Amino acid sequence: MSNILKSILLSNSKKEFALGEQICLEVKYQNIGNISFTFRDPAKTWEVMLEVVNLSDSSTQRLPFGKIISKIDTFGIRSEAQEPADDITIKPQEYYQFSPPIYKQHMNIFGPGIYQMKVIDCTNDDETVISNVMDITIEAKKVSFEYLITICSDDNQSIDNREFAVRWIKEIFPDFAYKLEDSTEKEKMLNEKMIEKSIEWWRRHKDNSDVSKNILSINTRAGIVPKK
Repeated sequence: MSNILKSILLSNSKKEFALGEQICLEVKYQNIGNISFTFRDPAKTWEVMLEVVNLSDSSTQRLPFGKIISKIDTFGIRSEAQEPADDITIKPQEYYQFSPPIYKQHMNIFGPGIYQMKVIDCTNDDETVISNVMDITIEAKKVSFEYLITICSDDNQSIDNREFAVRWIKEIFPDFAYKLEDSTEKEKMLNEKMIEKSIEWWRRHKDNSDVSKNILSINTRAGIVPKK
């Protein structure tokens, strides 16, 4: 007899996104039993993860919600541990909902393509709880260029995310050049000028047929068929 007291619902406000657009997921844990139960906050638990299947190339990624935190003690010794998580108690028919920052942490895996996603909860060795499956499509569009320029020039983004942005900007604007790591003051100035140059180039060329062909090529390689 099953002891599962919880169900997991994965949802999003829409199913189609432009490349570089923010993707905000909602995860809802609901008590489907007749008694209250307590568990570690799944938003900070390593054994709870988002499984992402890229249908364009059949690759699969499992992205844990919990993080590993590094600490350095007074003697300079580094240690790593899972981030602390509070206990959550849910009464019968009530729920707990959160928005995992998966896209911000792992933007680099969300290139153009069609994706299937689900939440997998492995906190109980006896029974794994799996959410519904949700499909989304990420398509390169003209607005993507502006999203990507914003990500690339944002110092608060991770290096992985900024490299992701640089890669896809170059697909649309091949002359784009940007030094991300260990930049000298001169290179930082060149970066700023490149952003200005790119914005101006986009203003003058965004309706150019060559730009449209570049965007179409990106989507075609990802297996996305443009809507008529």
